[in-house]
Amino acid sequence: MLGLSTSIATFSELLESQKDVNGIVNSLKAVTAGLSTAFETTLLALVIALVIQLWMTAQKTAEEKFLDGCSDYCLKQIVSRIKILPFEQAREA
Repeated sequence: MLGLSTSIATFSELLESQKDVNGIVNSLKAVTAGLSTAFETTLLALVIALVIQLWMTAQKTAEEKFLDGCSDYCLKQIVSRIKILPFEQAREA
C-alpha cells in the first residue's frame, strides 16, 4: 500500500512539475520504483497467505483423522461392550 500510494503521489507531482520529455522520463523511474515495491509486497503477502492456508489445511486434515480414530476406538472398545437390558428386564432387576 505504501509503495502504491508513493507512486501515485510521485506521478501526480511529475505531471504537474515537468514540462520536458527528459524530465518526465527521469521522474517515471521514481514512479516505477514505487510500483515495484507495491508489487513485490503483494507477491510476498500472497505467498505467505498460500503457505499459511496449506498449513491450516494440513492441520485440519490431521485433526479430522485423529477424531475419526478416537471415534472408531470408542465404538470398538467402549460402546460395543456396553450391554443394555431391555426395559422390562431392567425393572425386574
